[in-house]
Amino acid sequence: MDRSLEGSVASNVLGEDFEDCIFGGSSEEVFSKLWDNLLSKHGLGSSVWLKDLYLSRKKWALPYLNSSFCATMMTKQWAESMDNLFKIHFYRKLPLPKFIAQYFKALTQLREKELIEDYESRQTKPALLVDIPVLAEAAESYTRRIYVDFEYEYKSQLACLYELTAMNGTIYTFSLSSSKVHWDC
Repeated sequence: MDRSLEGSVASNVLGEDFEDCIFGGSSEEVFSKLWDNLLSKHGLGSSVWLKDLYLSRKKWALPYLNSSFCATMMTKQWAESMDNLFKIHFYRKLPLPKFIAQYFKALTQLREKELIEDYESRQTKPALLVDIPVLAEAAESYTRRIYVDFEYEYKSQLACLYELTAMNGTIYTFSLSSSKVHWDC
């Protein structure tokens, strides 16, 4: 971290503004405006570290990740997950060298956990609700966790009720409703 950030890091306002910048920008233009405001408000325009961070924004800023698939983790879930990770692995007055070492240790643990889940998901297949091609393909293609979500949505579609409401020649109009069935299997 460069020297221009030292006084600002302790500022809670900077943290709030940074969070607004990350989560508040609904488009690339809004994100850029929020970023520029952050730098000017806190006098951080000369920060080399923040300039480098901005150059890699397409890898971490939400408006640039719209075309990325992040399974079922929502922004709030991700933030809470990261907050929990930081509470477990870091403490407030951790010196920078130890922070970096802890960061890489935490990152390694997360990657190992993900690799184990991927391995287990690929080695065993979930029990299918019924043996039909769409579920078999989903079980083959998705991780277990994503398959469970897929299967739930599939079962929800099976629980839809439909009623013929109008006929006009060869055009049939149906009304769809959910039966409010709760699936526990």
